[in-house]
Amino acid sequence: MQAHFSDQQFPSSATGNRKIVISVVIPHRDTPKALARCLAGFELQNVDFDYEIIVVDGSKVRPPGVELYPYAELIFDAAKGPGPARNAGAAASRGEIIAFIDADCLPAPGWLRSLRDAFSHNPEAGAVAGRVDVEPVEGRNWTPCGIFEATFAYQQARNVRRLGVAATANLAVRASAFAQVGEFSGVDFLEDFEWCQRAAQARVPLVYADEVRVRHEPRETFGALAAKWRRQVYQEHRSHRKSGKAASLFAWKAMKLAFLTPAVTGYLLTRREHSFADKLRAIPILWRIRAFRVTEMIRLLRQPDSPRPPWSAPEHE
Repeated sequence: MQAHFSDQQFPSSATGNRKIVISVVIPHRDTPKALARCLAGFELQNVDFDYEIIVVDGSKVRPPGVELYPYAELIFDAAKGPGPARNAGAAASRGEIIAFIDADCLPAPGWLRSLRDAFSHNPEAGAVAGRVDVEPVEGRNWTPCGIFEATFAYQQARNVRRLGVAATANLAVRASAFAQVGEFSGVDFLEDFEWCQRAAQARVPLVYADEVRVRHEPRETFGALAAKWRRQVYQEHRSHRKSGKAASLFAWKAMKLAFLTPAVTGYLLTRREHSFADKLRAIPILWRIRAFRVTEMIRLLRQPDSPRPPWSAPEHE
């Protein structure tokens, strides 16, 4: 039986047949320390309604430490990929709202309450996207790779308002809207953006709520960043092919990526979150990553049937 609870009795066993307001779905594979931090974040929630946590695990071995959080239900899923894992979690959920968060994210103390309030204040919304702050784990210093990712990753407000899409690192959906739009696609595509596009076609409104916040651990090495972008470029290429667009348009996108690098460097230097010296240290990472992305795009144009890269990355630490 899936455990569900309210913070008035946290952590407790099941609370009977009371209504579950939010079902939290966490896909996980081979990052047990990050998962433990994520689950510990729910000890700091303060709500007066019931919710449940469903961890859908595709690890090679059972993640250690999960038994310390008896309120979280662990589901083993053979399907490899975050999209299928989220689908399995959604299928097992019982809440009015399905809240997706990544295993390497930490929910803010008021995350669940702010999610519930965001839907209450936007009754027309079928989905709510929240802010994702990229910050190091407590006790760690910023690295050039971390500064790069904090500047350019998870621009939820911009993506929702300009493109109508959001990342599932912090995305909640009414269960009725999820049933209407359908499941996430597989790992060959940008499943969160693709789902949001289908939601828009189905006239399911997506709103952004800045007060709904999670913290995401930055990738601290170039290898980790490259692995992320290798997956994303592959997914972008597959989505491009699926849409039937000409390969020349994908090539043009690669050229624009290269040509706009100086302008993007200027954007990095204007950000206020970090010191000027730290931003200077991040510039080589910016140029190196963009060169890597262009190289990957050209490679896929030449070898369109290249095998899919692994969807999961090693533990950050």
